[in-house]
Amino acid sequence: MNPSPHPPDRGVLEAARDAPERAGRWGRWLRVVAFAMLLAWACASMGLGFWRALGAWGGHDLHAYWMAGHFVRRGENPYAAHFEQRRPQGPVHYLDGYVPEGQPVHQEGMSTVPSNTAPVVLLLHVMAYLSWPTARALWACVNLASALAAPWLAMRLLRDRIDRVGAWMVALAFYGWSAVRNALYLGQTALPVFVLMVSAVALSAGQRPVLAGLVLGVALSKYSLALPILLLFGLRRRWREIGVAVAVQLGGACAVAVLARQTPWGVAQTYVALLSLHLGQRGIDLKTLLPSDSRLALPAALLLTLLVMRALRPRLGAPWSSREGAGDARHPIAPQEHWTLCVSSIWVLLVAYHRVYDAVLLLFPATRLVGQLRAGAQGRGHPARAAS
Repeated sequence: MNPSPHPPDRGVLEAARDAPERAGRWGRWLRVVAFAMLLAWACASMGLGFWRALGAWGGHDLHAYWMAGHFVRRGENPYAAHFEQRRPQGPVHYLDGYVPEGQPVHQEGMSTVPSNTAPVVLLLHVMAYLSWPTARALWACVNLASALAAPWLAMRLLRDRIDRVGAWMVALAFYGWSAVRNALYLGQTALPVFVLMVSAVALSAGQRPVLAGLVLGVALSKYSLALPILLLFGLRRRWREIGVAVAVQLGGACAVAVLARQTPWGVAQTYVALLSLHLGQRGIDLKTLLPSDSRLALPAALLLTLLVMRALRPRLGAPWSSREGAGDARHPIAPQEHWTLCVSSIWVLLVAYHRVYDAVLLLFPATRLVGQLRAGAQGRGHPARAAS
């Protein structure tokens, strides 16, 4: 075979040889630009949420607990006060020196429904010792700290299963979510409760069951959000932690009953009334996709529940205590357990009443998804590592 009369040009050969290096440089620059855009988006979203939280309409949902705290201060049932449409009146002496005289203390147009159960209502009643602007600013700072900590605490559950780049991707994306921004602006309890949920898992894995149960008990005050963690503890057969958590809830209800000189049964009745009130509202769950008078919401929720149980069944074959890496300080949660937590988080958002701020639960599946994508990318870049 005759050699080619036109040998390849040296410039062409050098360009072909340098192509992978140029592609690598472009890839690095694209990653830097993407990271900068994600960082800017996260800062803007968090900043907007915090700034609005300090504004005239900030702390809309916190107001319900601040107002309920006035009734706790006076030894009255805050839940009964809501249903009786009572409002606290001045004069009220606050620790920051403000003393409103005579006029209603509450803020017009703000929420008056203390949706969480007694432990959170009792804990947040300390806000009622501060004037509304001071209480709103203090809670905005608590919510901001909870938002900053939430993704890193959630990723501790995965430990070595997500790299640094993936961790920053998850954290910055979380900071930019509208769920986080709305929780900050409204003064919601979703972010602190989420931090308590993850902390309960870590404390249980660290062999501190009583403290884990106390933390879980407070988190269960927002039961619609904390249900996936309670299911996880049940599947792990952590009965001690669950028992302490139930005791916290019962103790909170009894404390409100003692303050109001009522029976715990009366407090339980107000719980049921609040639950009925929320079941009739529309949020981000399945029934939002259906007409308001549709009777398909319950069958759809039951069908989805059956599908979730069917999906979880293969994962529930072995005792949780025998799963590799489960329940120790190094790996607080096994991969199978984390997968179950992801599925149950999506399930509870779809079948029960939730607002957009409760979508912070999606941090669990987002963390797992990014971790798996990063692991796959690293495996393609290092065939030997992937083979091992």
